[in-house]
Formats: sequence, structure tokens, C-alpha cells
Amino acid sequence: MIWGEDVRTVERMLRANGLDDDEARAMICELKREREAAVREIGVRQMIFGGSLIALPVAYWVVSSFAGFFHTKILGLTVAVGLFGLWKATDGAIKFFAPSRVDGSVADMEG
Repeated sequence: MIWGEDVRTVERMLRANGLDDDEARAMICELKREREAAVREIGVRQMIFGGSLIALPVAYWVVSSFAGFFHTKILGLTVAVGLFGLWKATDGAIKFFAPSRVDGSVADMEG
């Protein structure tokens, strides 16, 4: 669920705290919806962050072409940053389009 717990574990805990089966299932459905919304939000932020990093090598190339200087080491560094951005954007897209398939705690995804 929100903290990475298994659904069955949460259901057992809810029943142990006095909820009947229908109330426990309803609460679990609500918790799933909240978790998926939180994971999607994280995914959107990661896609935006990753997209901006992907644009960095392109921006460097355009600026250096107009300025008349071109350093391959700086281009290599910006390409590495762009590849990291591609990874973050892909990870964000997975979280956005398939939040129920993402395991782990929502708090751990923030980093």
C-alpha cells in the first residue's frame, strides 16, 4: 500500500482492529486510489525533470553552434546528463501510466 505493505497484510491488520470484511475492502480500495494518485504525481514530476535534462545537450549544441565554439568534453558531460534525464523520464512515465505496478513505499520514491 502507501508504505509498501502487502494488501493481504493490510487487510488482516484492518480486520484485527475491528473492521468487518466490507469495510476493510472499501478502505483498501481508497488507499489504493490515494497511492496511485501519489505515484502518478511523482511520475509527472520525474517526466518534467527528465525532459528538461534531455534538452540540455541539445541546448548546448545550439548555443555553441551560434557562439562559434565547441568543446567536446562539455558536450560529453551534457550528453551524460541527458542520458540520466532519459532514465528519469522513462521511470516517471512508468509511474504515471502504470502506478499499480510500482512496488515500494511512496516516501522512498520521492528521492
